[in-house]
Amino acid sequence: MVISLVQYIQPSILGIDAAANQSVVGIKECNKIKNSYIYPYFCNEVPRLMAIRTGPQQPHINKAVIDGSPIVIPQQDVLDGYYKVAESILDQIMAKAFETQQLASLRDWLLPMLMNGQVTVK
Repeated sequence: MVISLVQYIQPSILGIDAAANQSVVGIKECNKIKNSYIYPYFCNEVPRLMAIRTGPQQPHINKAVIDGSPIVIPQQDVLDGYYKVAESILDQIMAKAFETQQLASLRDWLLPMLMNGQVTVK
């Protein structure tokens, strides 16, 4: 998971390997705390993080703010029950996002050929 630190503070889950720069901070899941818990938690933290941004030209927070952000961790049995529901939902969201990307690529490839008559639909 990554959180953008510049302009609008926004958490995101990456479904692919990626490189980052100083404008984002990565939060790595572990066995106890997974992305399906971290992501919605930090989505709820966005208003607080937006309120403490600094900088007149390009409002931002720094990595220390994220590092110092407290995170409430429920008891393990509560987390286990949550993960049983949330993990499958997150997996479905990721699968649909990849499917959407593939369909958009196919559309972008086919549309010009349809418009110039190289391909027809029967």
